[in-house]
Amino acid sequence: MDWLFGQPEGPRGQKHRWASTRRSATGLSYATGSTFSNWFELCDRVYIVADLHNSRAADVPEELDMTSTETPNLHTTSTQPGAATFIRMEDSTKQDWQIIMDQHQDLADGVADNVLAQLRGIETAAGGFAVDRLFHSLQTAYRAELDGKDEKYLMCCLLHDVGDLLAPDNHPAIAAAIVKPFVSEGYHWMVAKHGIFQGYHFWHHLGGDRHARDRFEGHEFYDLCDEFIAKYDMPAFDPDFATPTLDYYEPMLRQFFAREL
Repeated sequence: MDWLFGQPEGPRGQKHRWASTRRSATGLSYATGSTFSNWFELCDRVYIVADLHNSRAADVPEELDMTSTETPNLHTTSTQPGAATFIRMEDSTKQDWQIIMDQHQDLADGVADNVLAQLRGIETAAGGFAVDRLFHSLQTAYRAELDGKDEKYLMCCLLHDVGDLLAPDNHPAIAAAIVKPFVSEGYHWMVAKHGIFQGYHFWHHLGGDRHARDRFEGHEFYDLCDEFIAKYDMPAFDPDFATPTLDYYEPMLRQFFAREL
């Protein structure tokens, strides 16, 4: 099972989720499941099956055959009034992009609502832990707040697991992408790498290398991420720890995303 955790003997350090079923893709049968998958940084070490096996269309399993001539149900849309007129981006004009940029702020203004919706969604995700992901995230933020951390740090704490439902195999990358425009390089790195630093506390129970984080020793933000895990993320699974509701952090979150970039 060592290859599951990216040990050298696995090609390009591949690992998959804990085995519970068998699936076939491009001729390769591999183990998959879900129990501990959300903790691993697959974005750093995942391998592409097609690259390894030079798969061709003929190798695709019958159930994945995409050569069918059957007409699918078609999605329809209507041209929005006052919208850009191009149908190929290479044909766009400066006027088109002025229209688009004038409406871009509407998207930006909706970010806080969308992030809050994702946070409420992870309240349904416990995955075997003693508390759900939202409770864990709130507790992580509150522990940091009690320790005097600044608001941007608290938002990193609150959002570090927000991607669990969208990308359970690579959730740190989702959170890191969300906060990147709003925080320092160090805070962004801390969120992006928190998965592998958290692995120090449990990967050895699964036959993995708990010292995988050591490859970052000497990095300027190593201590920052180490502190985040040790003091706030790692201990934040206590159902008896007094933890505020999401409403408590909503005004701070809205202010965080309202800042001009």
